[in-house]
Amino acid sequence: MTTKRLTVPVLVGLLVLILVTGSSPLVAGADDPVAAAAGDSPTARYLGTLTLGSHGTAWVPQVRGKFALWRPYGWGTATRVTLAGVGDQWVHIQVPAASFFDESLTTLWSAQFCARSSNGARTKPIQIDIWNGTSRIYSAPIAWNGDNLDHCWEVGFTPPLWAETVGISVLLRFANSTDQITLEGASASFWYG
Repeated sequence: MTTKRLTVPVLVGLLVLILVTGSSPLVAGADDPVAAAAGDSPTARYLGTLTLGSHGTAWVPQVRGKFALWRPYGWGTATRVTLAGVGDQWVHIQVPAASFFDESLTTLWSAQFCARSSNGARTKPIQIDIWNGTSRIYSAPIAWNGDNLDHCWEVGFTPPLWAETVGISVLLRFANSTDQITLEGASASFWYG
């Protein structure tokens, strides 16, 4: 008899909890003025953005032996090439990707990286490639500003596309072995809903 007295209220409580949490999406939109204004479109109602980033210390050189300096700091990775590395050198970074967020499929709508050059007129990023796994989904030259300030280069995707992974490759042009490029963070932004 004692077991029955404890079991029945516990089971009833669990049943009520399941019913309430399971039906919360149905109840949530009932008195929601935003949902009413958006109409019946679930896209208009739930669409949002998610941005994920990688720290500037996550960059890797394609050929490490061409760099005399590859030093991570709290703000990014300082690079300088050897005399044999003068010219163009590829560097790469992997950005976290969210295939699903908030129970929705995500689509990639932009990717970016940031950097600074000690001689932006001559030593600078000159090309960007964006990857989804082993498939290159974007490739274009970069028109870098010829100064020594921090700059970010963003690539937008219209229409947004699904990406299982996001990799960014940047071709750096070094005019000499004394100029320095500091590679800062990279990020990718996704639509969900």
